[in-house]
Amino acid sequence: MEQEQKIQLKKLLLSRNWKVREEPVETDIEVGSAAETSNTDPINQFGSLDLTWDLPGSLDLHPLLWRVWKARNYTAAEILELIYPVEIVYPEPFILTDMRLAVELIYKALARDSRILIFGDYDTDGLTATALLSRWFRAQGVTTINLIPNRLRDGYGLTMDQVKQILTYEPDLVITVDCGSSSLEEVKLLEDRGIPVIVTDHHTCTSIPHTASAFINPQREGDSFPLAGLAGVGVAYYLLLALEYPSEPNPMYRILAAIGTVADVMPVRGVNRRLIVDAICDYHDYAPIGIKKLAECCRKTDEELSTSLIQFSLAPRLNAAGRLGEAETVLELLLTDDEEEARYLAERLNILNSRRRELEKEQIEQARLQVEAGVVLGRDRIVIVAHESFHPGILGILSARLVDYYQVPVICLALEDGVYRGSARTYGNLDIYSAIESCSDLLLSYGGHEGAAGLSLETDKLEAFTERINEYIINLGDFSPAELTIDLELSGLDLTLEAARALEILEPIGEQNQKPIFLLRAAEIVEIYRIGDGSHLRMILNTRGLGRITAIAFRQGVATMLYKPGDRIDIAFYLIANVWRGNENVNLQIEEIRLSAEENRRKEKPAISRLMIAYVFKKLSLLLETEQELMFVPRHLAHWLSNNYNELISVDELFLILKLFSDSGLGSLRSSENGNWVFCFNTIEERIDLKTTRLWHELYSQGSIIDASRTQSN
Repeated sequence: MEQEQKIQLKKLLLSRNWKVREEPVETDIEVGSAAETSNTDPINQFGSLDLTWDLPGSLDLHPLLWRVWKARNYTAAEILELIYPVEIVYPEPFILTDMRLAVELIYKALARDSRILIFGDYDTDGLTATALLSRWFRAQGVTTINLIPNRLRDGYGLTMDQVKQILTYEPDLVITVDCGSSSLEEVKLLEDRGIPVIVTDHHTCTSIPHTASAFINPQREGDSFPLAGLAGVGVAYYLLLALEYPSEPNPMYRILAAIGTVADVMPVRGVNRRLIVDAICDYHDYAPIGIKKLAECCRKTDEELSTSLIQFSLAPRLNAAGRLGEAETVLELLLTDDEEEARYLAERLNILNSRRRELEKEQIEQARLQVEAGVVLGRDRIVIVAHESFHPGILGILSARLVDYYQVPVICLALEDGVYRGSARTYGNLDIYSAIESCSDLLLSYGGHEGAAGLSLETDKLEAFTERINEYIINLGDFSPAELTIDLELSGLDLTLEAARALEILEPIGEQNQKPIFLLRAAEIVEIYRIGDGSHLRMILNTRGLGRITAIAFRQGVATMLYKPGDRIDIAFYLIANVWRGNENVNLQIEEIRLSAEENRRKEKPAISRLMIAYVFKKLSLLLETEQELMFVPRHLAHWLSNNYNELISVDELFLILKLFSDSGLGSLRSSENGNWVFCFNTIEERIDLKTTRLWHELYSQGSIIDASRTQSN
């Protein structure tokens, strides 16, 4: 079996916990009643509701929406915000501490014809914030100095090196966007030189008084602050609202703010939701020409602005330039009003994004070669790859891709000036920051959180670091994949076009307002085949109550290694209204697949044979190297083994065989979390005879080994 096949199969044999918010439905009851329930009366469907569910009776909404909202425990106020986002009121900008002071400083600078410098960040949030304020100053007749650090050379934030560069411009006022909260010493140096600094940011800050003349950050206001979810560009937009108060600013500014907000994965709730909806409405008439030309490069010329367009088309291209050290190109695109220049810059960003994808592909392949040469998957609990060819700007993406591929934590390191610098991403419930911190004495620097971290170390410390962090993770025990939260369990009769259309009211979708994910149990596979380049999956499913329905699973073509027509599966999926050649129908977009519990077929009396034992040994030996652990769902492994055997191997029979291997010392078997088990073959010095084990004798005496040797002792 090829290494690629082994890795993909191991992912299929594993399962993470699916947590359903709503109580499960009974699969053997009449489920048509939900469709017959009055759409205007949620009480009929849910019985007695508390006061938080006292919504207007005139709301003519599909019952599925009520079920989703109840499962998510939304209040009436939260539901009304989702349905009527234009009714969300923008809080006054002056509720932000230091906002009046910042406005005074800016208008004083304008009155004195001062030199104003905006210091931003190289990601989409920071660049849209820089462009927003720079455009506003330009409308006042002032050309700002815009300084964006180079990701590859300068790193993130306002550093002392950046302060030195700022001083060379001799500004009279400095405004930071999307950074500066932790740069107290750097800001103090500028203030001591007589240069007032306005810090606008949204990152975590301490209770230590800031050294800036004005420090605007919603994180300093308390947990219940209505603007706590603002992105860096959202804070900049609120500064602009204060500067324009009480007038309404040009709608173009909120389009920039919405793009940065979605790109930075901020909550699509409250003020952010209103901001995004307003931007969607204003897009065609007010969007900067650069954004429209970038949409053209994405082949989205006639498409409305949406969170999907931003997240999957615009943001990757805007971020790619910063990753490759060309953030200035993005800023030029966001600032230009010339159509030809915008077209040229958009095409440039498209080329940079293509280069970024090519780099990812090349370096993922380079990393895989290194893993295959030096890592024993299933024994080593973390993948660490280091190479001088790795591009520093995409180390985070590279780590995330490898985590998804290998299902273990990953650290990718690039060699820069004799030092390894890199990015780490976790897997499952492992705290990667704590794991790295346990090796702090070997590191030059590190930082981050439970899910992701950055670090640097000298080259001669890499081997010791690898050994120690691997040992640390091994001592933690098994780590399981992150839990998948599902909103509702549906039946076949719930899968209607009307229901799929009704869910569109939840748009715009995004952080803290995710697209609902549903569970369907025991669907029978009628057809299953790969589509596209073979990486995607298409299935025709037979559901109870509805009949046949089409399901698509992106990047899950490998599922054909485990599943076949006739199998019953559970799926976690999105309900989609799909239009194809003018016809609209309902489709299921699959997030995850697992074998249904109904496929856990049992025999009245489990019985194994020497032939079956030999077959299981051979198949597992092809899949696993010695001491290499396999985490698996028992019914998945039994199903895979049965697919190429001449009879069903039940879960009970599989366990009998694995326990024989374990009792004899040939292997090790243990239970893990979420119904998973772990098995590995041990290193052995001499041939092992299974017939000498106590378990073999017990099974033989019970008649559970059907072709045992006649010489078997009694």
